[in-house]
Amino acid sequence: MYTLIRSSRKTIALKVLKDGTLQVKAPKQVSQSEIERFIEEKSDWIAKRTAQVKSAEDFEISDGSWIRVLGVDIPVLAVPDGRFEFKRAVKLDHSVITIPAGADLKTVKRGIVDIYRKLAEDIILQRAAWYEAVMDLHPSKVRINNAASRWGSCSSKKSINFSWRLVMADGKAIDSVVIHELAHIKYMNHSKAFWNLVEQYCPDYKTQRKKLNRLSEKLMAENWDV
Repeated sequence: MYTLIRSSRKTIALKVLKDGTLQVKAPKQVSQSEIERFIEEKSDWIAKRTAQVKSAEDFEISDGSWIRVLGVDIPVLAVPDGRFEFKRAVKLDHSVITIPAGADLKTVKRGIVDIYRKLAEDIILQRAAWYEAVMDLHPSKVRINNAASRWGSCSSKKSINFSWRLVMADGKAIDSVVIHELAHIKYMNHSKAFWNLVEQYCPDYKTQRKKLNRLSEKLMAENWDV
């Protein structure tokens, strides 16, 4: 069983909700049989994702925890009368994230996600602007969003979105996603020409995709949904 939501979107998307049910988003013109076929093709992924959702632990970040920024584990420090802040050091692995001592988990999660969003707007948008100039491909908009199932997306109107979660990946992986989405400005598909363009600017894109897949599985288990 699944919940079907039809809209003007161009592709079919699947999401396993927190209660373990499957949500399907599909274009208005796609037939029911095509939707069923797509679900069947993705059965292994659905089973794997459902197991992850059911086994996922509640969000748990506190004093002494470590969270990832640009591929580096950064310590979390609870400070009396402190605030949510990313204190950047000369070397990233010497940085620290501070949280108010005694804050409840919901507040901690929201505060840390706000930090991630600010870092994403600084770092990812800067990388996107750099590659936009290098590749001479110009999106109509570039924004940071809350997408949990994809690192980036490019609409038919050439608007590009990046998930704030991408800032947890290392620099090379971030660049690979930026290049991928900018390449869609020229090719709105995954044709050979598209992958040739991606490879031109990111020769090891396959390696970066594997790293991102591993990170995606890790984040799903950590319950970063907001």
